Amino acid sequence: MEQIRKKTIKLGKIDYLGIGRRTCPAEVELELRDLGEGKIEFSACGTVWNHKKTDCYMAGQCIGDMMNYIKTPQMKEIHRLWHLYHLNGMHAGTPKQEAALREWREKTNNYNYDEECKYLDSIGLLVDNGYTYGHGWLYEPIPEEDLNEINELLK
Repeated sequence: MEQIRKKTIKLGKIDYLGIGRRTCPAEVELELRDLGEGKIEFSACGTVWNHKKTDCYMAGQCIGDMMNYIKTPQMKEIHRLWHLYHLNGMHAGTPKQEAALREWREKTNNYNYDEECKYLDSIGLLVDNGYTYGHGWLYEPIPEEDLNEINELLK
């Protein structure tokens, strides 16, 4: 059975509207899910609310954008962990495949699945160690030191 630990961290108000006043509450929801078999999955989602907190200006995978407004050590650590491990149980490729695609995307700014497969095939990585890119979700563990950091944030 899946166990979930969640925490919403309120980050204060930011000047998201650029009006010279901090009127928009910002927060991040951190979550650890026990997928069983010793597998732990991490997620982090951000929200920037309107001043009445009745609707949001941005939400979801906006942690990177939130870094433009919040530069605290805590936010920097959340951003680092999000960048490295968000949905670490849902990798479309092996570490080799994903490393090759990161380089290729930086050069081409292309995020098309069919084009990614063609590129991986052209460099002999469409199938890596018996796994065909995109044919399932692969799990990548979070190193113990960073898992401890996530657990500290969840306290």
